[in-house]
Amino acid sequence: MLFHAMQSNEQLLLAIYGALISYLIFWFIYGFFKLAIKRRGLAQRDIKLVAAYGAWLGVYILPYLMLLSACLGFLYYILLWIKIRYKPDKIAFGTALASAGI
Repeated sequence: MLFHAMQSNEQLLLAIYGALISYLIFWFIYGFFKLAIKRRGLAQRDIKLVAAYGAWLGVYILPYLMLLSACLGFLYYILLWIKIRYKPDKIAFGTALASAGI
């Protein structure tokens, strides 16, 4: 946020919107899973990591980041299933999110 504040007010505003929107969207997804399935669909760390990426990259990059991280997570699941014949009931989304952010 400090980096964006030194750039311009517009960059700072986009960073704030990115952090706020990404946190709220993933918090609602977390709450929906908790109410509907009675299990956690996301970890709190994933939500915070998405908010950090939203602040760092801005609000316009978030859909691409989410698409890439979902594809990487799906690819990881498929590789586990093909390589070692293991079908996990859940996988860590944080690693796919961190890979997509890099």
